[in-house]
Amino acid sequence: MISIENKKILILGFGKEGKSTYNFLRKCFEEKKVLVEKAAEIVASENYAKNNTDAMKALSVEWKKIGFCGKDKEDAIWKEFRANMDAYFDGLRKWNDQKHENWLNKMKDARARKQEAINNQKRQIKRLENDIVGLLGERAIRETEEKIEEKKEFIVQLEKELAELDETIANN
Repeated sequence: MISIENKKILILGFGKEGKSTYNFLRKCFEEKKVLVEKAAEIVASENYAKNNTDAMKALSVEWKKIGFCGKDKEDAIWKEFRANMDAYFDGLRKWNDQKHENWLNKMKDARARKQEAINNQKRQIKRLENDIVGLLGERAIRETEEKIEEKKEFIVQLEKELAELDETIANN
């Protein structure tokens, strides 16, 4: 990169230094045009993967390194570059919001399934308790009581998982 130190920008277009400054500014403008085109390609891809986000950030860093390309051209090309950056990061935000919404819906579905499993286990316990009355043998009664205890333990486990899901959903 050429430095504009010791260049007299006021004499742009006059003499050796003016031509050199003009060429430097034109080179900076061309380099920035390339960055605008790269940013536009990434935006057009609508691919919000980490590598594209990193590439957009790198383009911004590169933009700053290139330097000034003249007031008249700088403003116009900056607006175009900024529009591409804004479009990408707005798209990224929408994509992340949609991804989060999908995740939240999956968590709510998982919660509903666990709640249904708890309700199902409670219905089975109630049925077993009703059946215990008709059982005559001590062994059959003991086996049924063991089944009821197993189901109660399973319900406790499901309720813990349900509480964890509720906490996860609440924190997001």
